[in-house]
Amino acid sequence: MPEKITKKDLDILGKLEENARIPLKAIAKAVHMSPEAVSYRISRLEKAGCIIRYHTITNYFKLGFYKYKLYMRLKAPKPALVDEICSYFKEHKKTEWVAHTAGRWDVIAAFLIRTPSEFADEIEKFMEKYSEVVLERAVTQTLYLAHQPRGSVVESEAKSIVYHTLTDKPRPADELDMKILRAIANNARAPVKTIAKAIGSTPRKVAYRMKQLEDDEVILAYKAHINVRAFGRSFNKLILYLKSMDSEKREKFIKFCGAMPNVVWPQKVLGAWDFEIDLDAAEDASMYAAISSIYEKFPDAILNHEHCLEVKEYKLDLFPGALPEFK
Repeated sequence: MPEKITKKDLDILGKLEENARIPLKAIAKAVHMSPEAVSYRISRLEKAGCIIRYHTITNYFKLGFYKYKLYMRLKAPKPALVDEICSYFKEHKKTEWVAHTAGRWDVIAAFLIRTPSEFADEIEKFMEKYSEVVLERAVTQTLYLAHQPRGSVVESEAKSIVYHTLTDKPRPADELDMKILRAIANNARAPVKTIAKAIGSTPRKVAYRMKQLEDDEVILAYKAHINVRAFGRSFNKLILYLKSMDSEKREKFIKFCGAMPNVVWPQKVLGAWDFEIDLDAAEDASMYAAISSIYEKFPDAILNHEHCLEVKEYKLDLFPGALPEFK
């Protein structure tokens, strides 16, 4: 974190958390500063590593993509081996998130992919190369995923965003739509002219299509990718093995987990376990306070739990084939 981060800096981050495409003039008006001063502070936050980039949250499930995650425990997780495997998945065109973690799992790779057989093929390719070093693996498919405001770092009026439920209806997308979504995945704050130039289109067409994608709830939000470590926090994954629940109790459970302090991504999954909660924690005590609160509220719902701490994030691309950050 910058040595002299101020309430004004946090206020600016709060506005970017609500909408990363908000114009400088609108931020300046909201925080009672000049646009020039706001621009300077944003640049300072970027250089200090508080803001990693600006990403677009997209409901790719509507476009026929599904999220699968591969969890791996290695026989001898030496730094060089972990880095090699994480780098393998980082360069993979179908991965969304890649991380080195501490806990039961050493590497987690999330894929955005169209069919189970396509995912199985990718696992087979990986295992042909690395089967000798993989001690254990697990697979999950995401059934429900929400994005919560990053309230542990900044205060904002940002709302909870549900990416995907089983009731989502497909929405056709042509090549121009896909080009736009790939371009803005890591460039949510880029001007329309820059996006248009990157994909070989016109600003008018791009602006019109982006509005359509927003109206159809394919584009759900534009967010600043905040580096929680710069604020003295760590990113954690809580894995839950659940007992059978009726639909009413399950909805209460999901709602409770989503409303917990510091939670970013609550998600229902199909696979080796039943539920995952991604959250920011200031220390081990706050992590285990979260676990305790779930056991207290739902004492008969949980069979077991596991905890993974993110050691290093190698990749976060929130759309398949996302373009790199524009320089």
